[in-house]
Amino acid sequence: MRIGGRGGWSLGGRLARRILIGAGLVWTIVLGVALAVMWHEMGEFADDALGLKARVALAALERGIPPEPEDDETRARLERPGAAATPAPWPPLAADGFAEVGGWAVARRSGPDGFAVEIGQTLGERRDDFLEAARVWLLLTVPLLLTLGPLVVLTVRGAMAPVVGFAAGMERRRASDLSPTPEAGLPVELLPIPRALNRYLSRIDGLLRSERAFSANAAHEIRTPLAVVAAEARLIADGRAGPGAAPAILEAVDRLRVTVDRLLELARAETLIGQPGEGCDLARVLTLLVREAPAGRVRFDDGDIETLPIEADAEAAAIVLGNLLRNAVEHGAGAVRVALRPGPRVEIANEVAPGARFHEPRRALGAGSSGSGLGLSIARAIAERYGWRLDLTLEDGRAVATLDLGAPPSAPA
Repeated sequence: MRIGGRGGWSLGGRLARRILIGAGLVWTIVLGVALAVMWHEMGEFADDALGLKARVALAALERGIPPEPEDDETRARLERPGAAATPAPWPPLAADGFAEVGGWAVARRSGPDGFAVEIGQTLGERRDDFLEAARVWLLLTVPLLLTLGPLVVLTVRGAMAPVVGFAAGMERRRASDLSPTPEAGLPVELLPIPRALNRYLSRIDGLLRSERAFSANAAHEIRTPLAVVAAEARLIADGRAGPGAAPAILEAVDRLRVTVDRLLELARAETLIGQPGEGCDLARVLTLLVREAPAGRVRFDDGDIETLPIEADAEAAAIVLGNLLRNAVEHGAGAVRVALRPGPRVEIANEVAPGARFHEPRRALGAGSSGSGLGLSIARAIAERYGWRLDLTLEDGRAVATLDLGAPPSAPA
């Protein structure tokens, strides 16, 4: 029951061997107990037969009837008043009953008139009778035990068929195949394996898709300022640059710096996701972010929550919330309102300029806004990896970013 003919032990083979070994031990114990009971019962039956034969012989002896001749298995000693006892190959018994003396099992019965009878059977005869009965019993049970081996192997092989099929499918699976592994037909003891694998595969697939989308977006955002710098530098080199060439280059370089900073933020957060940590206090993280915001631009409502622990690295939480807050401050109009609610949930809202639009992956941008939306892409990517839900809404000139840290992530709009 091995997969691919490789080395290592087989679960099915080990299970079949242990069942057979266990069955063999049980059969041996049952055999020993059965033989002991058989020996005891056959001994009692033989004693009863000797006792009955002794009583019959005594009754015949008291009535003067000649006793039956001895057979091949038993011998008799007869005692009459005033006469010598007939010889027997065992010493005389002193009292009525059963005894084993000199290799003989003897039953003695006596009457009130001095008559007595002793009937004996050799212990060897009893052993022979027992061995014959045991031999017959073994001839009936050993074939059943021999058929148990193939039956156990076939049963285990049938029971292991779903597991063997699952293992064979996993061995044939290509490294690039990120489709879910099948769970049908597997025993409940093994269901955690494909379920865990499917979670890992789903996470890997999500990471790859997010990486491709993010890389494409980042490449576009980096290409734009580089193109501006190259064009202005070419004009300067040709002597055809106007007075706005240098400011344009500085603006493009600054935009490129911001983009690189965002990419470094994401790279730093990626190293924190899934790593063991002690968690952080969400209320404290928000308080520190609000303090770093431009004076007078952010209003913070902590909902009278002093501490709100979450199972996430403080730096990753700060990157997500910091990007949402920074986008609101830079691309919104008026004061930004930050609210902390149980759940835990964070809401960041502010007014937006007329003509604002909303589309993923960018936050609602006002007309003429120079934002790239890269910060929001970073926030969503990290939120999805932590299993947080990030919702962005735009209604009646008001943009709201809601980060629910206790709900499953939402599908991108």
